[in-house]
Amino acid sequence: MNSQEEEDKRRKGEGGPLPQRRSRTFFKGDGWYFMTRERVDVGPFASQELAEIGVQDYAGFSMDADRIIPDPLDIVPDESES
Repeated sequence: MNSQEEEDKRRKGEGGPLPQRRSRTFFKGDGWYFMTRERVDVGPFASQELAEIGVQDYAGFSMDADRIIPDPLDIVPDESES
């Protein structure tokens, strides 16, 4: 792997050698699955490629949800201002 490919695979804030990463996808009984950080198996998918796409979709959704969900303190009216 050349240095540009390593740079492309590095996560934000990482330096030094590229850490070993393992795939989140695995085959179980009726198809391919991926595991979330919460240790939930998602699937089945018809192929490992589709499970990998599912991982990317899930990661994107999770990041978007973190940005969209408002802070509960922002939506509760301050009764002292009434």
